[in-house]
Amino acid sequence: MTCHQPGVILLEPNAANLALMRETLEYSGFRVVGLSAATDIAAALTESTNCMAALLDAPPHEPGFNDACSLLRSHAIPFLMVLPKSAMPLARAGLSLGARAVLAKPLGRRQLVTILRALVATGP
Repeated sequence: MTCHQPGVILLEPNAANLALMRETLEYSGFRVVGLSAATDIAAALTESTNCMAALLDAPPHEPGFNDACSLLRSHAIPFLMVLPKSAMPLARAGLSLGARAVLAKPLGRRQLVTILRALVATGP
């Protein structure tokens, strides 16, 4: 799949949440590369071009998460992490892995789209 501006990599292990977030982002004009595992980010980066941001809705202890963050950084793709409020103590880990910000769930759709548009606009 090829991303066209603005393209977003979306990591969400929960299939229902992935579908909902994909629908929201696509409706808002984003091209979405949806992934259910952090270990799939390497393949997505190989197959996709012009992805301008990533949204990681997964905890930092997920298998392959550290490597995924490293790959995003090496491709100069800025990324955000989304965590439940109860997991916000993990925010420091996300920031240390290069996340531009760590957002607490629940997020409103409008809020999410606004934040992603700002991230895409500012670039790497």
